[in-house]
Amino acid sequence: MVPSINPSVGLLGANAIVAAGVPHAAGAALASQLQKKDTVALAFFGEGAVNQGVFLESLNLAVIWKLPLILVCENNLYSEMTPSHETTSVVETHKRASGFGFESVQIDGNDIETVYESVKQAAARARDGGGPTYIEAMTYRLWGHMMGDPEVYRTKEEVVKARENEPILRLGRRLIELGCEDTDLSRLEAEAEAIITDALQFAESSPLPEPADAFTDVFS
Repeated sequence: MVPSINPSVGLLGANAIVAAGVPHAAGAALASQLQKKDTVALAFFGEGAVNQGVFLESLNLAVIWKLPLILVCENNLYSEMTPSHETTSVVETHKRASGFGFESVQIDGNDIETVYESVKQAAARARDGGGPTYIEAMTYRLWGHMMGDPEVYRTKEEVVKARENEPILRLGRRLIELGCEDTDLSRLEAEAEAIITDALQFAESSPLPEPADAFTDVFS
């Protein structure tokens, strides 16, 4: 099982506070810079985070200090249950980052090869002292924000159309183009399903924590 926090592989963890991962990543990038390491910090967040004050503060400092930082905005068009254009004056979030001096780009977030190459280039730039990069990966959220989400803010037809463009399907089509067989894809899918099933069974069969464990790693 892979923990949600694993410093040994550079995973600093996540939390439920909108945009909180951005300053965390900026701090990690600053630490790398001060310690003269070649590590690069990367944070993923949704377009709903771009109106948080801490997001804008982090953009400013990242550019001033030329931090080895990559910010990837997964823009799925709906911040929880509100279309982006109803909450943000400039919905192309890369333009906002560009205004702070970021190297900024908007890409097709459903194209795995494009995402990989964009991050690869940003990491190389950061290691060369070129400073931070902002990547706005345009995508689409296929499910509701939560269980029971009525999804009245979009049409069913819109969702059906978006499913044809989702990254796993597109990757499968791309792999077929590169010479893979349908059996290869079926095997990969079965392996992924087995991992998910194992994780679910592990979670459901694990004992509930003791009440005293609520104070573990909590400091006064």
